[in-house]
Amino acid sequence: IQIIGHLIDSANNNHRRFTKAQWQDNMIFNGYAQAEWVTAQNYQAVDWQQILDLWTLYNLHICYIMENTP
Repeated sequence: IQIIGHLIDSANNNHRRFTKAQWQDNMIFNGYAQAEWVTAQNYQAVDWQQILDLWTLYNLHICYIMENTP
């Protein structure tokens, strides 16, 4: 579950980057504290199906963003 949590956090940060890249003049984006994100969200206590559904839907949304990016 923790690995899926990392992938969700990565998707979250990429979501922001892919969206901002459509109007931001440069492609410089801040990183994020991966370990702290996982700790703060306590992924190991989340229901497996719920976390998998979140990961799936979040990535489908990112695909939608990329399909609509000029």
